[in-house]
This record gives sequence, C-alpha cells and structure tokens, in this order.
Amino acid sequence: SEMLATTLLAAALLRLADAASSAQLLVESAGYSDGSQASFKWDGQLLHSTRKTGLTVALVRHTGGVVAINALEEVQTFNTMQSSEELVAYLDSLPNASMVLMSVADSACCRLNIAAKERIEEFGATMIRSLEFRSSYGLIGVKGGSALAEGLRAEGQGKVAVAAEMIVDGVETYLPRCEARVAMPAVEGFLFRDNLVLNSGCQYELQDIDSLVDDIAGIWVVMNGGSNMLLAFHRLLMMLAPGDYETFFDIWGSYLIDVVLENGTIIAFDTISKNERPCHQVPSNLSSHNSCKEHVAARLREAPSQSEGKTRLTMFLNQFWPAVPWAAELVEADAGWSRARAAFIVQTSTWYAICNVEQFEGCSREELKNDTWDGAIERFGSEMHLALPILQAFCSPGGRAGELGCIIGTSAWSAAGGAMGTMLMELNARIATAMQSYGSPTFRFFDFFTLGAAMPYESIFGHGSQISHTWAWQIMLGGFFPRPRDAEPKEAQGMIFDGALCSARNASVDHCQGYMDRCNKWGSCNLWMCMNSERCEYVVDTNTDSRTSATSSSSSSTEAVAAAFVESTTTIAAGHVEATDPMLAACVTAICLTVFCICALAMCCSRHVRNFGVVENHRSKTEMVLMPRVEGNALPGPAVSQSVPESENTDTGNPLVSMEDGLPLEQQDSKALGTVQDENVHHILLQSGNPTGDGLVDRAKIEVEEVVEVSHKQPQSERSETSTACSIAEEEAMAAVAEKAEI
Repeated sequence: SEMLATTLLAAALLRLADAASSAQLLVESAGYSDGSQASFKWDGQLLHSTRKTGLTVALVRHTGGVVAINALEEVQTFNTMQSSEELVAYLDSLPNASMVLMSVADSACCRLNIAAKERIEEFGATMIRSLEFRSSYGLIGVKGGSALAEGLRAEGQGKVAVAAEMIVDGVETYLPRCEARVAMPAVEGFLFRDNLVLNSGCQYELQDIDSLVDDIAGIWVVMNGGSNMLLAFHRLLMMLAPGDYETFFDIWGSYLIDVVLENGTIIAFDTISKNERPCHQVPSNLSSHNSCKEHVAARLREAPSQSEGKTRLTMFLNQFWPAVPWAAELVEADAGWSRARAAFIVQTSTWYAICNVEQFEGCSREELKNDTWDGAIERFGSEMHLALPILQAFCSPGGRAGELGCIIGTSAWSAAGGAMGTMLMELNARIATAMQSYGSPTFRFFDFFTLGAAMPYESIFGHGSQISHTWAWQIMLGGFFPRPRDAEPKEAQGMIFDGALCSARNASVDHCQGYMDRCNKWGSCNLWMCMNSERCEYVVDTNTDSRTSATSSSSSSTEAVAAAFVESTTTIAAGHVEATDPMLAACVTAICLTVFCICALAMCCSRHVRNFGVVENHRSKTEMVLMPRVEGNALPGPAVSQSVPESENTDTGNPLVSMEDGLPLEQQDSKALGTVQDENVHHILLQSGNPTGDGLVDRAKIEVEEVVEVSHKQPQSERSETSTACSIAEEEAMAAVAEKAEI
C-alpha cells in the first residue's frame, strides 16, 4: 500500500505537469535512395508508416491548435508520379484551419503539377516548388496559415525529419462508458502515456485489483491459443496473485496449464508437457485427440473442488482449430467445477501462417506446409467453420459458458510484412467475416490486432507487453462482468503502472535478471519473454483534476490559428526541424524539474518504487526501431520500438534478442550475437536455438530493417514505380543479402 500510494502521488504530480505540457508531432520522409519511407509520429509513437510511392497526407485532429490525443483522423497516399488530380481534389475539400502532415516516400515530383503545388502552399509550404526526382520532403502545415515545420533534401542527402511541439488536448473529465458485452467491443484508438483513448469517444469501466478478485471468484476462465495467449494467461494470473513471478518459468513447453487460486494465492498449479504422451501428437495427428482428451480430463479432475472463493485459470496450447471444440467439451464434462460459471477465449490463427509461409520446421502439420497460399487460407476457413457452430452453442444462453460468454479473437498485432503479414491480415479478415454471422453479446469477436495497433510500441515480434495485456483484459473482463450502464457520462479513469518492465519501451535484459539466469542455461534468450517475466502492478486512477487537459484560447480566424504556431522558434540542425515555444518549454521544464525532485525523494523513501510508469524519458537511451513492411491505411503497420540503453548498443556481446514473429519459445528462440546500428538501417545478427532440447536444427538469421522481404507463396508486394531498372537491381541486392543470411 505504501508503494502504491507513493506511485499515485508521483503520478498525480506528473499529470499536473502534463496539463501544461506539449507533445511532439514528427514527420519523417525518405526518398528512394534514402530509405523510401513516409512516417508520422506523435509523442514518440508511430501513427502511420508506408513505402507507397508519392505524397502521403495525414489529417490531424485539433481545435484551435490544441491537438487531440488520438491525433490522426485519416491518412491517404497520392501517387503524384502518375497524377495530381486526386491530391488537388482532396486538399480542396479540406476546410480552412485544417492541420496536415505531408511526407514523400520513393518520389513524388514528376506529375506534381502547378495546381497541386499551389494547394500545398496553401498549408504554408515554401519549398515544394524545389521538389525534385527522389527528393525527401516533409511538412506540418495549417491551411490558410504558415508552415509549422518544413524540410527538403535532394536525393542521396539523407531523410528529412520535421517536428513541431504542440499543446495536447487531454482526456475529457467525463466520458460515456463503452459497452463491452456486445458482439464486437470497440478497440480502435491510441495509447497515450499508457492510457487507451478510443476513437469511439467512450471509455471502458476499469477494474482495480480488489474488484477484479471479487468478480472472478468462483469463475473458471479457459484460454486457447499460442505464445501470445500464454503471455496473456500469465498476466491475468499475476493480476490475481501478484508477486509470484516464478510461475512464469513453469508455463513454457506445456500443452496444458491448470491453476486454482484462493484469496490471492495459488493453491494448485498443474501442467501437462506438450511432449508428454499421449498429447504430443495432437498438432500433427488429429486422430490422437481422443486419447489426449482422456488424459487431460483425468488431470483436470485432480484439481481442488470448486467453491465460491476459488478461481480457476486453464490454458490450452491449441494453435489450430480442430483441437478447440474438444477443449470446450472437457470443460463441460468436468464434474468438479460444473457449478462454476465459465468464460472461454480463443486466439487461433498465427500458426497457419507460420506453417505455410515460414515453412517452420517446428510445425508438424505437413499438409499445411504443402498447401498453396490459397489452400492454406481455405484449410483455415474450413476448420474454423467446423469449430464455430460447436462453440456458438457452448457460448449461447443455456450453454456451459452462456452466462459469461466467449471471445473469438484475431491474432495479436504484429509488424510482420511480406507474405507473413499479408496472410495474417487475410486470416484475421476471415475471422471477422465469420463472426459477423455467428457473433452475439455472449459470443463476442475481439480484434486483438486492432487493439495492438493502438499501441504498436507495446509489442515485440508479435508479443504484447504487460501494459497491452492489461488493457486487453480490462475490455474482456468488462464483457464477462458488465456493470449497469449509466445514462450520464461518468468520471474518466486511467491506469497507473508500476514496474520496470510494464512497457515494451523499457524492455532491457538489465531488468529481468531472473529470466536471464534461466535463459542463459537454456542457451537462448529473447526480449519479449524478458519484458513479461517481472513484476508489473497497476492502480486505477480517477483523479480527474490531474487529468484535465490544458486549454488554449482559440480564434475563429485562420490567421490567428496559424500565428499561434508560427511565432514559435524554428531550429534546423542535421536535417531535423523543430518548432518550440521558449516560454512553454521553460514552464514545462520548471514543472518537470520540481516533479523530478519530489519523485527522487519518494524513491529514496521507498526502495520498491522503480518505475512510475507515467512519463518516460527516452533521451538517455538509443531507440532502435524495426520499421514495418505492411502497407495500407485501414490497418497501418506501425514500428516496433525497443529502447536499448546506450551502454548495450554495441556491435559485439549484445544480449538483446529478436525473434521471428509469432514463434513461441518452445519451438524457436533467438539470441543476438551482435548489433550494428547506423542512421538508416539496423542489422541484428541472430542465432536461433531450442532451449527445451527437442533436437531442432539450430539456424541463424539476419533481420535487416527495410531491406529483405521474403515471400514464399504470395505474389510480390508493390514495388517502387520510379524505375524498373532500379527495382531489378534492388531485387538482385536483396537476393544476395538473403543468400548470405543462410548460415
């Protein structure tokens, strides 16, 4: 209680500072020769990134120059190497005082006509007429006013980064409550300083630990999925029984984990190894389900008998649809817990892509490996449609889980591109389409992918952080235990996290010594397991005074809106343009210094407080960004950011590890041999092993940012339209890199 009280005090002070603080809008542009990328960031988090040829324009939500937390309203890319007509029409449709971000990827010059340049100049641009073939160009501008920031570089001179410090429109004091017990709960939004701001304008009722323990007493929660669902399982376990993170090391390599809790304590913990007969053939031999089912049923019967004060959490490592229905049948047949209300969660899709696209040797379903691209998609669809009617009956009123309901979810968010990313998107689309027919308030569709896209920095290689899993649970639990819906908006809530590894931004092996001691014995380590292996606690904050946003006087005239920004000082250094208000910066600095001193005193008084989890300082760290390879505006592919202490950013002996998206530790793990970092590209040399000794062949891979894109069974994604000859040369270069990567 002392630790949490200190955390709340520090957080309240920091939020008071936030009320007068600003956040940075950042536009980055790289022409063809300098990376061929257009991206937009807000408060250090990537909003959108694309490699599409032409000029990408993002419309910013703002009122009188005060930018909304969910800053991005819409994004469109216009291929001005072909035509400017659509760009002109779009810019004409925007009203005066509209704020936009503009960025070039590849090239945008050749069909950018005078009319288009004049429209861009209406947003304050002064350099657009100097745009040349493959130039890098970025703009932050207001229609009818002056540019807040603008930058231009010729081909080969490096990327452009322009930034403007903006006043932030904070969370509303009162918000309507979201309805979680619906066929498709709202999840689209943006994570701003650890708190989820939904585009729908509502907010879910947040549960603190005490109310969660009360609600979930006497409940049996059953989960099905792969490694990311396994992390979510352990997160819920630690929310209910905080402190005993040693359990984290006992769940890996298991087909079944069955845990019973009482009064915040684990009273029974049982696992069945995935290699334990007779269940080890389930992934490859569907006819073996019956013998495994009998074995699992016998083990489930050994659990302590059900009572109102006990909670049961059960996790099945079911990575394919055929095994999911009989997991539901096992729950229904269990007599010892027949009186307990049951909740059922399924996240099953990623391994279809791993088997078919990646041709991963750890996948034992040879028929999936041998399928064509379309064949694998159809197999997924047919297996899903066999399972869903069974689950629908199980989850409907009168069914075993008909009171609390069930969740059928997409894969977790991932920055994977190429064939892997495309198949994941297609599989998720199949799930969404199917659930439009099957979905109901008790048989809910949950878009984990879109929720993760709201917080892309909280994911490492397709695996969420403890912050992301906590937000997912808050929404899911709201559907299991709905509160009476008030007609009037209620006081806004937020969560304050405390723990060195709550966020993926803080992921560092320095903070997970217990995990490092274990994984070094295995011979392989990875960062996404590291960040989920340590303590992370949270409290629900209803301090609306500290969350109320700063407001600024606004003028109806366009000139006044623009002038509020133009009067700021513009500094240009090394291709980076920043717009800052000296007075605002001085005030914020003074407040933050005061808060820092108070927090430092609090830390001296309480050794337990290691991370206030509200405001993060990244300037003492080197930020390593693995840019996405996913195109498109509907589900943008933000970057995955790993904050690496400068002392670890060396070219030898770096213990940081990356992993192919979606592959769980029991199948493939990774250990970095070294990291080389320069301005444009990050190379991570990896060696993959197998900590559980299953005899898999060690292999090495190179993850090269923005260079290699592998496509096994999918037509190649769109290439730059600038130069066919250069595209051929690029293909040859990538092929050479890929060949050298095979060790």
